[in-house]
Amino acid sequence: MVPQPTMITSKIPFSILETLFPFYLTVSNDFKVTQIGRSLKKIYPEIKVGEKFDDYFETSNSGNRKLDSDTLARLSHLHLLRPIGRDFLLRGQSISMEAKGYFLAISPWLQSADQLVALNLGVDDFAVHDPVMDLVNVIQSERMAKWEIRQLVDSLSKQKVSLRDANEVLRKQNETILETQKALQNQASEARKLAYVASRTDNSVVITNSVGEIEWVNTSFERLTKYKLHEVQGRRPGHFLQGKDTNPETATYMSQRVRAEKGFNVEVLNYSKQGREYWLRIDAQPIFNDEGVLTHFIAVELDITSQKQTEERLNMARIKAEKASKAMSEFLATVSHEIRTPMNGIIGMLEILMDTRLDRDQRHYLSLIRVSSEALIKIINEVLDLSKLESSGFELLRWPPRPLRTRLPLLLL
Repeated sequence: MVPQPTMITSKIPFSILETLFPFYLTVSNDFKVTQIGRSLKKIYPEIKVGEKFDDYFETSNSGNRKLDSDTLARLSHLHLLRPIGRDFLLRGQSISMEAKGYFLAISPWLQSADQLVALNLGVDDFAVHDPVMDLVNVIQSERMAKWEIRQLVDSLSKQKVSLRDANEVLRKQNETILETQKALQNQASEARKLAYVASRTDNSVVITNSVGEIEWVNTSFERLTKYKLHEVQGRRPGHFLQGKDTNPETATYMSQRVRAEKGFNVEVLNYSKQGREYWLRIDAQPIFNDEGVLTHFIAVELDITSQKQTEERLNMARIKAEKASKAMSEFLATVSHEIRTPMNGIIGMLEILMDTRLDRDQRHYLSLIRVSSEALIKIINEVLDLSKLESSGFELLRWPPRPLRTRLPLLLL
């Protein structure tokens, strides 16, 4: 006869057993479930207190058959329990609690980490002494590693997207910088050309800021005004170039045009550093940026001093000529009047002599004198008419002064 195994009787308090075996299960002597461990409830929620034990479990040790009290008494050694309808095993042994029934000290028998993951078990579900803890720790470490890797991948993905976006932004910025550099190079090239032209031209060139303060002048300006660039930078031209004989209306007009951000073209009298007067014809134009904001004024100044002096000399000569012409006209008028008076007397006396008794030769001589006198008086009248034309005193008379029919009776008389 084969000896039966002795049932292990526990002398350990239940509270300790409960802590040591979180997957525990207690069964009464009448084979009903009385208590269920917290971890067992997690993986096998179908089991209910008060139900028969063999409705939920079968043993793999006894050919997958249902358990009874005799079988349970023989499971004092290591055994495997299979939850009915589930695909995992529980391993452990039975501990008799005498009148209270049996305490099944069990835990899942896991053969792979995938089973642990499938059952959603963690460190809190096992006792510290359970060998499965090593696997749990490995899985937890693996989970943490996967989570960290996933976080790292997500972070790297986001960084990759950010880097791609940043790279695109940098590419566009680089293109913008290249375009700006090219534009600046072109502007610098144009500026060099303009500066070369401005420095070589005989005209004065002045560049001011938006309020009319000088930023740059060329050498022609320095030669004309005797002021150097460093002496005039930041100053307004009118404050040191205009003087006592400068037309105040012209100066006011230029200031108004600058404040209105408009160009102007004027002739103005200026003074050099030594006080020398000179005339300028100034053509000033505003410069706006791409946004339409006024940035500078550029003025090209032509020295017209010699032209003004020539105009002044011509004006003086014209005045002198007008005075001389007036004097000559007055002289001719005076002389003509003085000559015409005795000539009229001579012609009158000739008329009287022609009415006296004369011989043939005398009448011939008087006729010659009369013709010559009339020719001379005609010349005098023409000189008077010319002087009247020059003095704008000539009047045109209507001829005939009256209709011809009003004169016919007079002629008949």
